[in-house]
Amino acid sequence: MVGHVSDTTGSVWIRIKKGTRVTGEARQGDVTHKVTHWEDRGADCHVLGFSGLLADAKTEVTLTATRDGNESEKLSVIFRTYPKPSSTGKVQLAFGSCSKISQYPRGPIYGAIAKEEPHAMIFLGDNAYFIVADGSDKHFSTTGPVGDWNFPGSMRARHLLTRVHPDLQVLLRSVPNYGIWDDHDYGPNNADRTFPLKEEALRVFKQMWANPGWGLPEAPGIFSKYRCGPVEVFLLDDRYYKFSPDRHKEVTRETGEIWGKAQLAWLLDGLKRSTATVKVIANGTQVICADERGEGHYMEARGEFQTLAETLEREKIGGVVFLSGDRHHSEAMQQAQPDGTLLVEATSSPLQQDQKVSILDRYHRNQLWGMRGNNYGLLTVDIAGANKGTITFETRDENNEVHVAAGVPCLTKWDLSQLNYGVTDRGEVPQTWTPLFNGTDLDGWLPRNGTATFRVHEGTIIGKTREGSPNSFLCTEKDYGDFELRFEVKVDDALNSGVQIRSQSLPDYKNGRVHGPQVEIAVVPGQAGYVYSEGTDRGWISQDRSKTSPFKNGAWNHYYIRAHGERIQTWVNSVALADVTDAESSQSGFIGLQVHGIKSGTGPFEVSWRNLYVKALE
Repeated sequence: MVGHVSDTTGSVWIRIKKGTRVTGEARQGDVTHKVTHWEDRGADCHVLGFSGLLADAKTEVTLTATRDGNESEKLSVIFRTYPKPSSTGKVQLAFGSCSKISQYPRGPIYGAIAKEEPHAMIFLGDNAYFIVADGSDKHFSTTGPVGDWNFPGSMRARHLLTRVHPDLQVLLRSVPNYGIWDDHDYGPNNADRTFPLKEEALRVFKQMWANPGWGLPEAPGIFSKYRCGPVEVFLLDDRYYKFSPDRHKEVTRETGEIWGKAQLAWLLDGLKRSTATVKVIANGTQVICADERGEGHYMEARGEFQTLAETLEREKIGGVVFLSGDRHHSEAMQQAQPDGTLLVEATSSPLQQDQKVSILDRYHRNQLWGMRGNNYGLLTVDIAGANKGTITFETRDENNEVHVAAGVPCLTKWDLSQLNYGVTDRGEVPQTWTPLFNGTDLDGWLPRNGTATFRVHEGTIIGKTREGSPNSFLCTEKDYGDFELRFEVKVDDALNSGVQIRSQSLPDYKNGRVHGPQVEIAVVPGQAGYVYSEGTDRGWISQDRSKTSPFKNGAWNHYYIRAHGERIQTWVNSVALADVTDAESSQSGFIGLQVHGIKSGTGPFEVSWRNLYVKALE
């Protein structure tokens, strides 16, 4: 495996049998370099180093292994040394996490990374999965009293079983590779600093990777950093020092730790000293994600992140990009500092699992887009000058094509000026999701037409039928034109409902009756997700309607709606349904939540909405 590289050095990780003699040379054009450094990591793992290399140059390393009584064996790996540290230039970093490659015969995503030839590949944790491994139905479980995590030899074997997969080897032999851990290649599920075998896990991890460094003399761990052209990468340790409220009730979301005090101090000092235009912070778990689920700083260590954010603002440290994994989904995120400077994050997961591409049904205020499916992340930093350049994040598939989930290209481009402090003209900033509902009251909403009631309970809007009432609507005070809308809904089996988009209520039209496109909410076997013209004589706008429905009766259902120009598209539980062109309806209007009228002598029935978010489209 190609390990850490700089503009003048390179390293190669190997594992050899005892008694094997290895020689090596690195060739750059007509110049040959001999091995200048050899480190025995233990357990037959070694790192060979070369120095005095030319910057930004193709480098072919040939290793010759000789063992008494056997013919010599040759092996080659190829990489490019990094460009010299500079304030400008173009750098591509591939990254990803959650690689269960040892459980699958094929892993084509790794070959796609190799073909792209990025400057480096960063494995963001769960690079191998420690499992129960007892041959039972729970063989691949990551939770149990006994598993690989109980035995250093089993930890090492699981790393190696992953490492030798032929599809992964194509990548490992062609670009520099870096690894940080998360819980599944550190210990059991959600393991933290109380893991009894953390020292053994650290020793095994150091044997398996050829990173530029390993913590500090006074603060062990896997954190380190390196420079590549205009980019400096900080590789962080999210397990060795972790102590969070997820497992320890004596701390809170504000006081919990993921990095720990010593590592955080090292990170802050490194950021202050960095001369790189872009600073990439690679962490196993998410940092600025505002989802109320999963691990990460928002749920476990808000105070730690606040210290980082305040330091960045006070010291005017711009150009910060977070890379993360862990979640078994991918997403682009951004969070504005008080002056508008953006902190941005790119999450890529999984590299290899049994996932099909679909839109992500989890969302939060910092999210730009999200998707599920095997992928790798590609970060392209292209800097032309002071505040002139772009940072692009995209997810790629096994054919090296950008993923498209529910019609949304999984790609975001930020202008460098948006990530730097003291900039007045930041250009067009990518749009995140805006909550339609504040979670506590109905501020910003108006009831229209019938007499059904709407109330708020535990972050949910609940509509309740009233006998004798016509259709009732709770409508936004604001109008929306081109937009994306996401929400979750649950409805009683005896009731149907809908969500109005681009709708109107005009005094001179049917005495103010709400009318416009309605996306249907109906239990199976209804027409959930299709578009109806409410309050007009048109009927269904969706002429082609399937007899099967992805709607889940009695459960929360995720809706995703896009209205752009005359086109309206809908998805329910990640299944594409309506795709219509509607030239007759208004292309701007309010969003409304419907409680349908009911027959006399029936009810009351309820329909509930939560997590309502909207995002304007250009």
